[in-house]
Amino acid sequence: MVTERLVQFDTGERRIIRIPEAIFFDVDRCAVDTAKAFDLAVQATAYNTPLTAKQLYDEYHRTKAAGESYNVVGFINHSLEGTGYSWQHNVEADFVERGHQHDLLMKDARKIIEYAVAEGVLLAMFTYGASSPDRHDQQWVDAKTWQLAKIAAAGLDDLPAYVCNRREKGAKITKWYETGDGFYLPDSMSVEEGIQTVARKIILLDDKTDSFNGINAHILGIRITPEDEANQLDFQRGRLPGGVVAVHGMTEALGAIKAIRASLRQLS
Repeated sequence: MVTERLVQFDTGERRIIRIPEAIFFDVDRCAVDTAKAFDLAVQATAYNTPLTAKQLYDEYHRTKAAGESYNVVGFINHSLEGTGYSWQHNVEADFVERGHQHDLLMKDARKIIEYAVAEGVLLAMFTYGASSPDRHDQQWVDAKTWQLAKIAAAGLDDLPAYVCNRREKGAKITKWYETGDGFYLPDSMSVEEGIQTVARKIILLDDKTDSFNGINAHILGIRITPEDEANQLDFQRGRLPGGVVAVHGMTEALGAIKAIRASLRQLS
């Protein structure tokens, strides 16, 4: 990775490494086939606990009809309370193993990852975890666990990852920006352990329109509509803010990344 190493330290006296840009890759229905991952989670849960596949699918359809988010691990742990079973102790390892036996990546998502590796660009998984303080079965720790489990099951746990606690990822990322400097990335997205990574620009890949709400001029967005109908949802439509392009599938997304990076090189 090409970096500009400066004699500079952050407020915690950690060395800073600066990079031209970072690519943030959304997980659900973007990098990872969420429908397939959920099916494997249902199989692993029904095999290892008293919960049945019907119970899990019924809850999925109920939440979908009600327009609610489905905190998968939260529902499983809540339903298993008092039984001695839990996602962490009885399901997760089997789910990850099943994921390794299937290709959970969306069509051509690996092309994005391979491109970033070949180009030496920091690519980090950046995902939203659905939780609600008003519901006992939608705790943040369970939401984060489910997102990280999908990343591991898809074989992407060697990449940096960050689980966001709000849908508006653009607004979250903007808060990391310091004027005239860049985006101070969280520790889980650092290029080296124990140092502070600062990126001048962010390229955000996501399938959800509202993920780009709150972006600033230094965030370049690519909204990716999945090619398969199973992963197409209403919130992937709608008007996009400036600085965001709409593409269909990963091949177009890769082309958009290359065009954005070429433009950034011309401006630098």
